[in-house]
Amino acid sequence: MIWDRFTVIRALIPHKPSTGDTARRWRNARAVAPELAADVIRFSGLLTMQPARFVDGFSTPELDPARLAYEAGRRDLGLQLLALMGVSQTELNAMMEDR
Repeated sequence: MIWDRFTVIRALIPHKPSTGDTARRWRNARAVAPELAADVIRFSGLLTMQPARFVDGFSTPELDPARLAYEAGRRDLGLQLLALMGVSQTELNAMMEDR
């Protein structure tokens, strides 16, 4: 009996669902509820800006790097979800101007 190595390797490695399936689900969700994109923008904090801190005229970094990393992760997830929904850059800019 001849064993095909690639077939055996594929059988042993679990497969993740394709990104296309995930994108299709999010696009369908947006088609059913168009306000979903605005909710994702609001919950991810894409429109919130951190106030700049200045000392002697120079900008200083925030004191809590863990908080900055947390907020950056929220924004990244929000952008990924909007991309899965098929929101274009033009639509995103229009939503931001409406706010």
